[in-house]
Amino acid sequence: MSAPKVLVAFPGPAVKSIIWDRPDVVVFDASGWWLFDAATATRRHVDVFEFTPTWSSNLDFGDLIERIRALGPIWARWVAHAEQYELHSREAANYVLHVIEGLSSLGVGAAVFHTGVAHHLDSSLLQIACAKRRVPQVFLYENPIVTRLQPLVQMSSIADRRPLNAVVSDYQAGDAIRRFHANSLAGRKPATSLRDAPITRMFRSPWFGVADAFYISARARASAAVRRFTDESTPSTRFYQTFKPLGLPEFLRLIGNQRRGLKYHDAHVERGDPFQRTKRDGRFTVLLASHYQPEATSFPEGGQLHNHIDIVVKLRAIGYEGPLVYKEHIGSYLYYSHIIHQTRVGMNRNEAYYRMLRELGCVFMDPGTTFTINDAANAWVLPLTITGSMALERALAGLRTIVCGVPWYKGLPGTWNLSSIESLDELSYESARPSTEPSPEAFAFLEGQLSRSTMVNAPGVGSGRPSNDPDTIKAFTGEFNRFLEHLQVLAG
Repeated sequence: MSAPKVLVAFPGPAVKSIIWDRPDVVVFDASGWWLFDAATATRRHVDVFEFTPTWSSNLDFGDLIERIRALGPIWARWVAHAEQYELHSREAANYVLHVIEGLSSLGVGAAVFHTGVAHHLDSSLLQIACAKRRVPQVFLYENPIVTRLQPLVQMSSIADRRPLNAVVSDYQAGDAIRRFHANSLAGRKPATSLRDAPITRMFRSPWFGVADAFYISARARASAAVRRFTDESTPSTRFYQTFKPLGLPEFLRLIGNQRRGLKYHDAHVERGDPFQRTKRDGRFTVLLASHYQPEATSFPEGGQLHNHIDIVVKLRAIGYEGPLVYKEHIGSYLYYSHIIHQTRVGMNRNEAYYRMLRELGCVFMDPGTTFTINDAANAWVLPLTITGSMALERALAGLRTIVCGVPWYKGLPGTWNLSSIESLDELSYESARPSTEPSPEAFAFLEGQLSRSTMVNAPGVGSGRPSNDPDTIKAFTGEFNRFLEHLQVLAG
């Protein structure tokens, strides 16, 4: 019996150059499987639907449907025509069955995804197939502290995600953690914060967003026409073509939602200092630091609590009766962003959204103002973030933060996870001043996760900026090969 193989999913050029000639690696992308042929020393394409599912009484088609339905926010972001979702979910489940059979027939024992988290249709369906087949899934996450790739492994879903902690390099993270802490003490944003979305007047114009929507829609139609005459049609490619992307009508509707919602929000922003207004003797005030949405850092990383309304309801349910200061993410004002063009903010923001927050007792804070770890209000303000780097900054400064979901730093000393809190009595918040030296507990936790276990980000995963530097590419090649050696052990 041959040794289990490692699956590399959706590889970019840098990774493909490393693994393409390795017979122990199976490659997967939207067109299907790419298998190494020993006789010709080349790879041949095998369509997903060439592997016929094995039918048995153990097959739980309903569970597949439920797993696909749980991807609702991903579908809403990328797939149009919601009235077709019931049909599409069955088509997707059938596709997953064929992928499962392929994983079994090819002897795949571990999979690595060329992304930090499955947040597109193709990667999320492969993730479901791997989970059903009990194949460990490893994701290459661009870590915001070291700006290197941190392998994160999960088995069933993102709920059990954890650092792989395989020794793949000689890199020591201590200095980067100290720089990150010093950077936050100085009031500066993390290096990875909104790098591809400058908050400029043009990008904040809904009319520029409308113009871009027309451009994107025209470009999509032209690309589709070219593909009809140049690309070979296969069952796999035809499968994905049934899931129509958002087009001009959807973009215009979302821009309208966003514009009207922000107009309502701005009309109800608290003038002056909302922290002073909400200060209460002997009790803390929750600051809800909202996320730029839709984004993977909210879903799927946010897990069950990826929506701010759900978060506020959860706080009320566990007994928090005080005011909630809501600070809108400045990225919510963008109608255009590099790479993705249409931000789709209108999926998560409209007038009704802000009205519900106000009904739930939220006080809107001016999103242009800052709240840093040096702010005097830290004496009575307890921030809450879904998976944001705010929790990292505060933990290193010896301050507490509530987090939601499954951030890569899950379990970090100095954080409470809202999902596991059943009563407000569990929160014993005491005011503290930020420490100029990193918290020993938080520092040890992060250093243990990030030293010797990360790779230089030569492929540009998460950043969209692949490196052309020969030394960087050489370093990544060595580290990635060591990473593959560990995956071979994991696959066995």
